[in-house]
Amino acid sequence: MFLPLLTSAAFAQSSVAVRSTRLQDGREFVAEVLGTESTGLRVRVPSGQMLVSFEDLVEVRPAEESAYATQPSWKVVLAATDRLAGPARQMIDAMPGVVARVAGKPDPDLNPENIEALAGCGLDVGCMRTSTASLPWRWLLVVDEADGVARVTSIVSTSDRSVPKVQTLPQVDAESLWTALHVAIGLDAPRTAPPAVEGLVAETKPDRVRPERTASPLVPIPGWPAFRAGDPGRGAAAMGGAFVFAGAVGASSLLLNPGYLPDKADELQTGVEVRAVLLGGAGFLAATWALNQWCVVPIAKQASLVPTPSGVSVAGSF
Repeated sequence: MFLPLLTSAAFAQSSVAVRSTRLQDGREFVAEVLGTESTGLRVRVPSGQMLVSFEDLVEVRPAEESAYATQPSWKVVLAATDRLAGPARQMIDAMPGVVARVAGKPDPDLNPENIEALAGCGLDVGCMRTSTASLPWRWLLVVDEADGVARVTSIVSTSDRSVPKVQTLPQVDAESLWTALHVAIGLDAPRTAPPAVEGLVAETKPDRVRPERTASPLVPIPGWPAFRAGDPGRGAAAMGGAFVFAGAVGASSLLLNPGYLPDKADELQTGVEVRAVLLGGAGFLAATWALNQWCVVPIAKQASLVPTPSGVSVAGSF
């Protein structure tokens, strides 16, 4: 339907053309057309970039460049739970070219009847649309949460779609809410960091971090990892165990040698004793390695969990 229009001379005057755009859901705005994609127009508006589907386009007309900067701000009527109302409004107001109004509160763009009707809608976005259907277009947003899961529901007041767009936030942090609010009003995910807002308590999802090994089990000091980790009891037990095992190995080497006479001094007896010392030393090193492993494992089990952000899942279409 709009392919001939896209190839017209009027549309292709420059690589970034300013166009007055009207969509099927009643939205009208002035945008800079950045290019054509397989499913729609890539445009820029004062509040960010967006992809306008060919199916949603009703009219695209050339506009003066000055009309882009002087166009009215997008209006957003916001209804939210108490904890999220403040942060959501602060974030919307931080978007260029967007103005947030709280549903049911004084609004210079609404008459008293509309304000009263919105006040009775609570968090029902369908009721909000009914209350504003006769007015110029605006975005209607509901930000709520239940069981630790937050949702952002949005629809255009003049749209005839019965199903709004719903986004689910697995956690409530500034980045996730900032992204969800942009997508809720048809914009791409923002490239800018979220603004600092008050009253937003982050809900975090734990992610495992690599446990810190306080010392290598190969250090030839029995119990060294435990001593470094502040566990002298386990360290002392490991040290005592290593010496006992080494002594047992050396003594066993002597006692199990039928030709060994401790009171007799000759080269044969000396060789047996040297071998016992070497075996005892080897046993000491083996015991040290094994017991230091025993010291490291409990430390690893104490690895902490740190918060990490997660993504936003989106249901519905632009």
